[in-house]
Amino acid sequence: MHASPLLSELVVIRSGSRTRRRCRHPEATTGYWKFTKHGVMRALRMGGGGGVCDGLVKEMDPEAVNRGDGRMPAADDTNYEKGLAQA
Repeated sequence: MHASPLLSELVVIRSGSRTRRRCRHPEATTGYWKFTKHGVMRALRMGGGGGVCDGLVKEMDPEAVNRGDGRMPAADDTNYEKGLAQA
């Protein structure tokens, strides 16, 4: 195997696959963007003014982050989405 460069690479790749970290699966959750939903509902209850919901999306739409107005879901929801995408 050491005479062939291709086989040497395959040996290295295979040995590395056994030592790599296992990806942690995100835990199951009930509901969609539950922290964002609570923030949006609180802002609606309080009249939507006074900085109650600064930086938070205004509606529960998955495309709301792509609108370009700089608003994002709650940090906990963003972290969950990131972990889900990586898994």
